[in-house]
Amino acid sequence: MLRILLALVVCITCSQVNASFDDFKTKFKAYTDISSNAEAIREFDLGNQYADGDGLPRSDAQAFIWYEKSAKKGHPLAQSLVGAMYAEGKGTAVSQKKAAKWYQLAASQGHPLAQHNLGKMYEAGTGVSHLCRCYQMVQIGC
Repeated sequence: MLRILLALVVCITCSQVNASFDDFKTKFKAYTDISSNAEAIREFDLGNQYADGDGLPRSDAQAFIWYEKSAKKGHPLAQSLVGAMYAEGKGTAVSQKKAAKWYQLAASQGHPLAQHNLGKMYEAGTGVSHLCRCYQMVQIGC
């Protein structure tokens, strides 16, 4: 529903300025990116509410579900938390390989704790296949 409304706003905006179809596509993509980011933030906040028991029953499993939804939309803190939850088996089964994957995604967006945790995984050889980037990741994260 939100995307339909955004499309209408873009159509009206483009028709008012006699914009080309390429302008429409560019503006529509910008509006949907904003919508997706807002959705990721709402999902992250819901994960926090479950993790903290803030207005909802405390549940690591539910927190994990909502953090993961947000992480899949590119929220770096959510990606780091999903990595930590996989590493600790909090709200999900332990998977060092999946933890490394999520830490890597967050680290690539500059999240310092994810960089640190990924570096530690490389240092210990946990969830990763080689140690070649250990020093780099630990130095960036510390």
